[in-house]
Amino acid sequence: MTSVHTRPVSVAALADVPATLLIPLWYRAAESERRNAIVRDPHAQRIARAVDFDFTPLRCGPGARVTQVGVANRTLLIDRAVRRFLDAHRGATVLNIGCGLDARFLRLDDGQVRWIDLDVAESIALRRRFFAELTPRYRMVVGSLLDEAWMSALGVDPAAPVLVLIEGTLMYFTEAEVRRLIVRLIDRLPVRAFCLEVAGPLMLRGVHPSLRGLGLEQRFGWGTRDFAGLTAWHPRLTLTGSQTIWDLHRRRFGLLGLLPLLLPWWGTAMGSSVVSLRVAPGA
Repeated sequence: MTSVHTRPVSVAALADVPATLLIPLWYRAAESERRNAIVRDPHAQRIARAVDFDFTPLRCGPGARVTQVGVANRTLLIDRAVRRFLDAHRGATVLNIGCGLDARFLRLDDGQVRWIDLDVAESIALRRRFFAELTPRYRMVVGSLLDEAWMSALGVDPAAPVLVLIEGTLMYFTEAEVRRLIVRLIDRLPVRAFCLEVAGPLMLRGVHPSLRGLGLEQRFGWGTRDFAGLTAWHPRLTLTGSQTIWDLHRRRFGLLGLLPLLLPWWGTAMGSSVVSLRVAPGA
């Protein structure tokens, strides 16, 4: 799977939540320019140069430095979690819900994983301008978190364990919608693990500066720091770990990086956490 388009590409079709895919795209690209980058994503760099969009509000807006480090840290944490799962489950399937313009398959492909990138129609249409399905182990699928018809159409191998990855998406929905999605995935697919980016509850107050940078007034709809409480959603769920974006590269955050040390609750309350859940096999 390689980039298949090099001319400037319009993103005018993106609106509301789908437009937010530009946020991690820009910050991964910007981070990759640093000599001591936390993560390097040449695909994000290439796409950011190719799209017809002025990233100045994201580059220069309030909180830009903190958001860039946060996106880089969550990218690193999720990459590590996916690698651990693939090391333990050769030939597994990764279902990446709300994939946006993420290039994680290119970074983490071990030659055996089957990878499904899923997003709404306008996001997948844009994605196809830059990525191609050059191996039968990789597919791009149109689907919405709220419309579950795609679950039946995925055609996943029932014998292959599935890791569900959801980054930069769940905070735009309600708790009831997120819970329904998790339960349906467990009941309908051979899911063995989840890797979820979960917003802290303080993130629900006001509009995030990066969203304002896109001209959006979208507020987050769900966040929690009670990760153990997620296991109450389904009897087969077990919490296996969590880390916040503040746990890594604290110096890059400046003085804000000291807050989780002074106020232990801050890390999970303000910012994102990467939460890992195990799903026991069904009867």
